Amino acid sequence: MSLVPLGPSVALAQKEGRCSEVLIHDWYKDGQIGGRYTVGCYHAALADLPNKIVYRTMRTDLSDALASGMARVKKQGVPVGPRTVLPAPAVPVTGGATATSRSILFLTALGVVLLLLLAWSVARWRGPPSTT
Repeated sequence: MSLVPLGPSVALAQKEGRCSEVLIHDWYKDGQIGGRYTVGCYHAALADLPNKIVYRTMRTDLSDALASGMARVKKQGVPVGPRTVLPAPAVPVTGGATATSRSILFLTALGVVLLLLLAWSVARWRGPPSTT
């Protein structure tokens, strides 16, 4: 029966007091969970998230990471409790668009709008002269 050792993320979370904040920040910086956190930390982070639609992706990613981490630990024969440290997700957990892909989408939409505005301006400038 092998226990998962504490890693730097868990030590940092315990040192800073509220591991849920550290876990949320870990996800928020790049849309992925890279550290190792306790089951209780995942539950606290999920409880700290407001019930707004903008947090749906984060909530889904944290829930998926919790479920997959618990399954991996149980597969090793380790009993799972609130203090059980879960490994970082094997596959980066990203449920929706990351900040980078949202930025690219926004810039593309902005470019299209600017091109349409430019085309309209040129058409208006080259149009027939107005008679007054």
